[in-house]
Amino acid sequence: MSILPVYVGLDYHEDWIRVCIVDEEGRELVNRDRPNDVEMVAEFIWGHGTPDSVALEACGGSASFAHALAQAYP
Repeated sequence: MSILPVYVGLDYHEDWIRVCIVDEEGRELVNRDRPNDVEMVAEFIWGHGTPDSVALEACGGSASFAHALAQAYP
């Protein structure tokens, strides 16, 4: 894991989450689907750096996912 800050965008879907991670200069580090699993998504994010900000698409189910992510990985 890198200690460098990263910025994360999450596109919520019932079965998967699209995770896009960019660095401080806005360069895309990764943009891929992950299973809709809080632990797996968090490990994937932290594997690319320390999240500074996370943006999540607002749709049905995304609030529950965001709450679980924030509770598990404050």
